[in-house]
Amino acid sequence: MKFVGPFVAEQRAANAQPGANTPGRFEDRLDRRMRRAATDWTRQHPQEVLQLAVKKFSRMWSPVPNASEFQSRPLRLLLAATYTPIIALALIGVWRYARRDWPYWLCVLPAVYFSCLHVVFVSSIRYRQPAMLPLIVLTAAVLAEWVSRVGQARGASAGPPEPE
Repeated sequence: MKFVGPFVAEQRAANAQPGANTPGRFEDRLDRRMRRAATDWTRQHPQEVLQLAVKKFSRMWSPVPNASEFQSRPLRLLLAATYTPIIALALIGVWRYARRDWPYWLCVLPAVYFSCLHVVFVSSIRYRQPAMLPLIVLTAAVLAEWVSRVGQARGASAGPPEPE
């Protein structure tokens, strides 16, 4: 977000101009200035906008933190070891259960919503957390199904119970 400083300086300079009688608060004027610049840049660089969206999506769903202060090997390993199985099983759950009915889609839609939101705005792994909770429900459904199958297979292989 290094680009914010020059915008703030430009807005302060514009406010300091003699006869500058712009209505609204400083933050509102700064927001309008930055929004106008973002819209102009987007129109002039459509391919870069798409590349940035892909980068933001990857940043949000990365198995390891992107921030420089979280680059220790043990932390990265711990986060990848816990996140990767959860997301893999959630994807299996999406593939298996989303065709069944709308409650399963309720587990998927937050991930879609937050992904769409954060490919436009700032992206980080911390912004996926609200979407992870319903995805964990799908993960649990897959695990429960697997445990049930293992239990049934063990019961079938043991044969009928011996009469007393």
